[in-house]
Amino acid sequence: MADYWTLASNSSSLATVSPTSFPTADWDTHGRVVPLTVLLVLLIFIIVFGNSLVVLAVFYERRLRLPSNYYVVSLAVADLAIGIAVVPISAVYEIATRWLLGQALCRMWISADITCCTASIINLCAISFDRYRALSQPMLYPQYSTAKRSCITITGIWAASLAISTPTLFGVGIEKRQSNQCLLAKRSAFVVFSACGSFFIPLCIMLVLYRLIFKIANKQRRKIQRGQSVGFSHLNNDMYADSGSEMSLNHSPCLQSASGDSIAIASSSHAAALAQQRRQSGRRPKLLAKNPVAQRLRRLGSHTKAAKTLGIVVGAFVFCWGPFFFTYLLHGVCYSCRVPDTLMKYFVWLGYCNSFLNPIIYPCLNKDFRRAFRKLLTRHYCKRKSLDYWNSRRQSVTQLIKASRHLRVSI
Repeated sequence: MADYWTLASNSSSLATVSPTSFPTADWDTHGRVVPLTVLLVLLIFIIVFGNSLVVLAVFYERRLRLPSNYYVVSLAVADLAIGIAVVPISAVYEIATRWLLGQALCRMWISADITCCTASIINLCAISFDRYRALSQPMLYPQYSTAKRSCITITGIWAASLAISTPTLFGVGIEKRQSNQCLLAKRSAFVVFSACGSFFIPLCIMLVLYRLIFKIANKQRRKIQRGQSVGFSHLNNDMYADSGSEMSLNHSPCLQSASGDSIAIASSSHAAALAQQRRQSGRRPKLLAKNPVAQRLRRLGSHTKAAKTLGIVVGAFVFCWGPFFFTYLLHGVCYSCRVPDTLMKYFVWLGYCNSFLNPIIYPCLNKDFRRAFRKLLTRHYCKRKSLDYWNSRRQSVTQLIKASRHLRVSI
């Protein structure tokens, strides 16, 4: 969000400053302008570079080109917009300690800030619902998870975000008493509306979805493990597959487990034949891989891991933006409550820092993103190295031709 609160003591001291001047005397005295500028430029670069990598990774890596990852791209675009359109203006505002860009740009800046922040958390809601559907309806999930549905949902997300932020374009909820400041009014109905729509309602939805996700995951894991113990207690210890052969359990007799799942087992004749073949071949056996129980466990494990990764992303978002929104809402409902302006400033910048965390979380917890990032970071280097190599080769050939011509002329 924008820097909505500034120190009241600055108002009197800044009143005598010319609108075209840059009030940096106090900052220069304390030697803060240069380090602060370097820090903010570094923050902007990390946000833009990291989220650009996320978008390019999904675009170039075939394994990441899934409809469910479209929401990840939408989230990265929201963070990228914060790094391009919001944080640079906030940096100028922070360094100058006053608003220098006019009221029209002030409204656009605040509107863009609210839009991107709202889109981020609603995208997280959409990802949470996608994970919930993948676990609760695994058979129907491929029908629901299509590129068309994802694009329609993302369009709705950004439309809702724009609807929440549009009133600020017309000056609704913006403080008008100070022309040299750009901030939202502390006490207005818009504060409650924007805080609930941009943060608290989506947060409640995500918490409910997460409770359901892990409840379903634990229930399915217990169900699969119970069926696994029933089915595999009947398996012969000699049931191995030769390393050069392939056998499926799909045609083996089935045992009905207590949970109602059909667990495939091999007959004793198949087991004996496999054991004899293993002894004759003299090669090290390999446990049968095409096991439906093992496949279900792997699939459940992948969904659970994706949900945990999303949980870390959501937790980082709540940690970064939670302090600001709680204080922001407190100002809207409690007129006598006051929070130090310096503390609010830290809360705002803590929220902005969330925009560079996701590109760090994805490669740390997802091997596909890690592989895609590695390819993207080395591809340019390899291309440049190859280009330099061929340029040097071309220069060498050119020099060789010139030398041969010179030798021919001299002869």
